[in-house]
Amino acid sequence: MAQSEHGSNGRNGGDHPGRLTDPAQLGDALMLLMEGCYVTRLTFGAADGPMANAAATAHVLLDAYIPPQARGKA
Repeated sequence: MAQSEHGSNGRNGGDHPGRLTDPAQLGDALMLLMEGCYVTRLTFGAADGPMANAAATAHVLLDAYIPPQARGKA
């Protein structure tokens, strides 16, 4: 994973267990997903194509950036 302008690689560091280390990068990733969904909807329709996986993809992003301790799944 590439480094963001915020100096983190998006992974949860051992120094701060239970805390999101790069919320700006997560926000950027979710915004890119949302923008991609908008454009994809114009091409394929609301229920077809890649748009059908948008919610699952958002959950994968959230799981990757938010440590289990912060989600109550320690």
